[in-house]
Amino acid sequence: MSSAFSADDGVPSVLEPGHFSEAEDDEPAEPSPSPEVVYLPCQRVMHSGEHSSTVELRRTDHDELALPVFTSLERLVACCGGNQAWVSVESSSIDDIVARSGADAVAVDQMMPGTEEENR
Repeated sequence: MSSAFSADDGVPSVLEPGHFSEAEDDEPAEPSPSPEVVYLPCQRVMHSGEHSSTVELRRTDHDELALPVFTSLERLVACCGGNQAWVSVESSSIDDIVARSGADAVAVDQMMPGTEEENR
């Protein structure tokens, strides 16, 4: 069984931060396939009587700390399971979230460990 963040050839299926940024080359850009809103797995916590959410970071096979990002709620449920807490954010805020969270990379639409067994 292959890992959630690794392709079959052992190369991490992880995109570097900046993936959602606009290209800076001179060639005309094709329409961006990135959605305006993306979904992030999170943990819901209660602090001082109020609920808040903290995004979850995951380790890749190459020990990178990755921010899981899903392009639709359906993809999040398929990759993380139906009980996963989540938040939706504008895709334009991903680079800021990566910087503030300390993530090394962004993992887009990747299966999370243990989810395959949960979905059976």
